[in-house]
Amino acid sequence: MSGIIKDGTGNAYNAKVNSSNQVSVLSESVPSEGVQSRMGNSFIVYAQCHLSASSSGGLLNILNNDPDNNIEVSRIYIDPHTITPPNLIIHQVFDATISNGTVDTSAIVQKNRGTSTVFNLTVTKSDALSDMTYTSGTTCHSFPVKSMTSTQRNMSQTNIVPSAKSITWGWSTVDGSNAVDGEIISLSINIIKKEREY
Repeated sequence: MSGIIKDGTGNAYNAKVNSSNQVSVLSESVPSEGVQSRMGNSFIVYAQCHLSASSSGGLLNILNNDPDNNIEVSRIYIDPHTITPPNLIIHQVFDATISNGTVDTSAIVQKNRGTSTVFNLTVTKSDALSDMTYTSGTTCHSFPVKSMTSTQRNMSQTNIVPSAKSITWGWSTVDGSNAVDGEIISLSINIIKKEREY
């Protein structure tokens, strides 16, 4: 016997059971980033980062202060403004030791504007007040960049930063020449707040 399973939410999303006891339901396919955003777990760390008059330096560092949740990096957007070096490389580094830079408390943006969920992170950037540098750490990705050319990388939530660990984006010139002090690269780092499973 066929029938209708009523939707308890009051939104009229009823499931249908046919005479063969097969259930038909309304479903929606949503990418993982979209699901996490709906749950209030999706954030952007955005900063305009400055180069310095040297052959390498730091751009942005994210330190995870949350004892219960990991950072999962889902997507990276690198947007160079007008930059002079034609051979600039952006490096993504785990567990680097940073020096200087400016802590930016407004860099963490909740992507779901209807939720008050927060993420306890410390974001440090290189800016006009202080050039950030870094040493040591493990480089896991490198991205060549050109002036006024956007780069996007899908990290598929596979770069995971646990509590008390950090992830850094730095830069260097291939030929060792100095960059122009104050030139800007905007970074937008899409991250997911994900409860630790281990």
